[in-house]
Amino acid sequence: MVETGGFERKLTYVARRGCPDRLAIWKHLTIAMFEIKAPGKKPTQQQVNEHDILRASGIPVYTPSTFDEVDRDIAHALANPILR
Repeated sequence: MVETGGFERKLTYVARRGCPDRLAIWKHLTIAMFEIKAPGKKPTQQQVNEHDILRASGIPVYTPSTFDEVDRDIAHALANPILR
């Protein structure tokens, strides 16, 4: 994340489940949320429901499970900022 000029924060919800793992922020208000999964694992239905709510609000949510997928998703987020 730092290599691309951004930073990240670990997230948790209070008294709620399904929160994405990380909030990524870059300059010019480019943000994205990441649910980091173990290789071959998929988000739970509860996580999928939360991701759908966030995406419907215009916040991109990515669910990478490998380092290559993380790099790909960061590149996508930077190429498609939600606020210009």
